[in-house]
Amino acid sequence: MMASGDQLEKGHIHLANGEYDKAVKAFKAAVKEAEEPEGFFGLAESASALAKYSVQDIAGWYRKAIDLDPGNVYYRTAYAEFCLENGIFNAAEEQYLAVADLDIENAHIYMADFAASYAKWAVEFPERTGLEPDQISRKALDYGLKALNMTPDDAKRLLEG
Repeated sequence: MMASGDQLEKGHIHLANGEYDKAVKAFKAAVKEAEEPEGFFGLAESASALAKYSVQDIAGWYRKAIDLDPGNVYYRTAYAEFCLENGIFNAAEEQYLAVADLDIENAHIYMADFAASYAKWAVEFPERTGLEPDQISRKALDYGLKALNMTPDDAKRLLEG
């Protein structure tokens, strides 16, 4: 039997080559041998390219990677984007706020990313937001203002001036 690191390497190679079924198989073997965050993350990334895996399974693999390595900003932002693309807005927002806390120096980038992605994806799944279109726009705008370190009054003053 191959060592977990060998399976991880195989998984990464298959993933890079677009061989998603083979990547899933390698990453599943890796996490079976050792519960390493990199294996669960690779599993989520490769499985997300295949229609046969459920959103719940993929989200679970992302969450497992994050549970094992909670300070990994890359895992969290990838999971957040996956959540946005699948209409899981509360989890996406939670992840973006977490990465902003983890990487304070770049918090403005995460807030801007969330604002733009939320504005795009919330209109695809309006029933999952529980918000009216204007409220969706307002929430995206609020995060955009956070990215700029501005209050609504600051923005209003600039727009009127």
